Amino acid sequence: MKFDYENILARGLYHLEKSLSEKDSNDAKQEFSKAIFKTIYYMCIFLDPAYHKTSIIENGTHLKNLVKEDNVLEKMIDFFEEALIFRITGEYKNNLNDLSKEFISYLCNLLNSGAVHREMNYQDLIDYLTKSFSGFPYLLREIKKLDLIKKYGC
Repeated sequence: MKFDYENILARGLYHLEKSLSEKDSNDAKQEFSKAIFKTIYYMCIFLDPAYHKTSIIENGTHLKNLVKEDNVLEKMIDFFEEALIFRITGEYKNNLNDLSKEFISYLCNLLNSGAVHREMNYQDLIDYLTKSFSGFPYLLREIKKLDLIKKYGC
């Protein structure tokens, strides 16, 4: 099966964007969990093109197997567990604002290094986000606020 990786990654980012733009905190939490699950699905198929399952649990299990081969992804397991806890209890263990900043920083670092997509420096990432899905203004603003250029050199 041939995947459109750009599109699938953008779909995870779309839900992250919705989470950041959402006024209702429950909707923001729901969208953030979708962003995590879709990003994990993306990582599973990007790192293992033969993988094709869509179940949240199967994707989490597959991600854990991928982590055994590449511990750069280990932090993603923490995000996965946070999203699962939210889906079960309706709450995250950690503050959503802090969690989303951490997720954005982590994801940008992975993109900068080329670990889960083509390598993107800061400007490449900004260009990608500006052009995808008619732009991601809230995500772009958050990336600029986090000053990821200094943090990761991207």
